[in-house]
Amino acid sequence: MKRFSDWEERLSLYIDRVFDEPFCWGEHDCALFAAGAVKAMTGVDMAADFRGRYGSRREAAQALRTAGYKTLHGAARHWLGKPKHPALAHRGDIVMRRQALGVCFGRGAWFVGSILGRSGLFDAPLNDCRAAWSVPFVGDA
Repeated sequence: MKRFSDWEERLSLYIDRVFDEPFCWGEHDCALFAAGAVKAMTGVDMAADFRGRYGSRREAAQALRTAGYKTLHGAARHWLGKPKHPALAHRGDIVMRRQALGVCFGRGAWFVGSILGRSGLFDAPLNDCRAAWSVPFVGDA
């Protein structure tokens, strides 16, 4: 899996498309948002087996367990490799804040959620994140 040469434009178009899409388990939640970003940048859909197969937090956890992952962090590690400190994240990398996956946009990251009656993407500083994963570039070893 490697980023397309025009990954920045593809990621930007993806973010614009889903920016106001409401949070919905199994359709537009944190894991599927992050996987969608990876798909936009690389063409690889890490979560293809999960889309539309659960409709609640409990069902999402069960789907992860059924697939052999104890946690979302474990699934991200399986899909993307060894995590790094979030301070080392670059634009387009996947990050984890609490139990949610998001996408780094520089000094912060986008996360999907529902807060105070608003549903869609929210930003958070990278120093609130606990892990990050690189999405490889063409030419990376």
